[in-house]
Amino acid sequence: MEDEVDKILSKTGLRKTPARKELLSLFLESSKAFSLSDIEILFRHHYDRSTIFRTLEVLTKELLLEKFIDKKGVNVYIFHHNHTNCSQNSHFHFKCENCQNITALPRLPENYMAFFGKNQVKSLNLMVEGTCEDCQNL
Repeated sequence: MEDEVDKILSKTGLRKTPARKELLSLFLESSKAFSLSDIEILFRHHYDRSTIFRTLEVLTKELLLEKFIDKKGVNVYIFHHNHTNCSQNSHFHFKCENCQNITALPRLPENYMAFFGKNQVKSLNLMVEGTCEDCQNL
């Protein structure tokens, strides 16, 4: 996992700080969304809240993480699997309310994006929530 994290950080040109490596590893190992508070609890003995927040913002700016507002109004972060060719983030995600796993859904068709006309859309992050097939079969 450490090799993969190093490769990802190298591609972006970011320094390989311990905080970036550990947080990025967390996201690579999980398909769940994490809030700042969640991460603060996990890493409370390693990093302060400011370091965690700055690291999340840098990773989001570099398109390694995606930030959403969940139904409780809290910012949550997930790993952005398509960070290497993301000029416009225009896709939905499905979040299972039982297992908390998040799955990226296909990009929206160009004709859908054309609906926005001459407006410049920088991002369109939408979260669809429900129960995944695996959890329904339990």
